[in-house]
Amino acid sequence: MKYSYKEIKDSMPPNKANKDAIWVKLWVRPLSYPLSWLFLNLGITPNTVSVISIIDTLLACIFMSLPDSRYIFIGFILLNIFIVFDFMDGTMARTQKKASYMGEFYDAMGGYTMCAFTLLASGICAFNSGKTFWLTNGIALIIIGSLGSICDIFSRLIYQKYTANVMIANSKMNKPISRENDSFYEEKPSFSIKYLRLEFDRQLGIGGFFPPLIFISYLYNFMDIILILYSLYHILAYIAVTILFCRKATVFDLENQTN
Repeated sequence: MKYSYKEIKDSMPPNKANKDAIWVKLWVRPLSYPLSWLFLNLGITPNTVSVISIIDTLLACIFMSLPDSRYIFIGFILLNIFIVFDFMDGTMARTQKKASYMGEFYDAMGGYTMCAFTLLASGICAFNSGKTFWLTNGIALIIIGSLGSICDIFSRLIYQKYTANVMIANSKMNKPISRENDSFYEEKPSFSIKYLRLEFDRQLGIGGFFPPLIFISYLYNFMDIILILYSLYHILAYIAVTILFCRKATVFDLENQTN
């Protein structure tokens, strides 16, 4: 089946498009539509695009970690292409209107790969290239990047494990199985911590300005500043998420023991 370019664009719900980050509206969406059209008409599936995004991210991090400016440049280009692939798989799936029970799994794998390795690769890149403002200690740069990556992926793991356990518990107690706990990440019209974290992730995270921002920091010699800021954010977010979901898990047990 052949798809028209209009079908690709019309597949995007207006309410979803309105929530796009500024960088997505400027760069990602305009490029993702023609590429989605091309890939669909070549018979490439959305899940295949998700796998391509994983490979793209791994290659980007490998190239960024090499002590050669030519490879580093390629790495940053691949890093910025990741976000296009990340949006393409969803666009293609909506256009096809086919249910994919594992589509979310494949899509999440790409994002997790980005979270797990990008800050680490950035720390190695800052050390190898010397593109820093004031911090020149290579071990410190790599440790900071490692901590940022670990805390970012660990925060997501805590959330996913909590959600899975709630769903399993509700199933055993014959309660409706829902993803209502996703409300932690829902947008709310108030300046709460939850809302601010959502906004940060959307505008400045891996699906927003982070890929171009880390590239700019390389070009203008302030990679250490970006590395420290992002790593500190993920470390603090990890602490907050750990406290929050430990509390929620305790409350869940108490409520269900009482009932």
